[in-house]
Amino acid sequence: MLGPRLLVSGLYAGKNAILYSGPGAKALAAASSGIPIFKTTIGGAMNWIETHSIVQFPRIVWNVASAIYAATATGTVRVFLTEGANYSSTFYRIEAQVIKFLGKAEMVFK
Repeated sequence: MLGPRLLVSGLYAGKNAILYSGPGAKALAAASSGIPIFKTTIGGAMNWIETHSIVQFPRIVWNVASAIYAATATGTVRVFLTEGANYSSTFYRIEAQVIKFLGKAEMVFK
């Protein structure tokens, strides 16, 4: 099954995973030396498509992509949270829960 492998590899960051939430946190993640979801092959393509107003993906698409991205995280995962981070964000609802459930990565908040 090539499809699932391509999907996982296109959202893979491993030990370089960077999570973020809150105003300005995306810029902090982008400036870091890690790989936030929007710097992966699939996440980058999705971000580019939305930025150029080609299509707006339903929230469920980003939720699934974020769950796969978080599931591939290993080691220490840096998390950028800024003041005003929302508990209904993808980070809190999806990514943090996946990492906690799998228990194969440790989150360090910056």
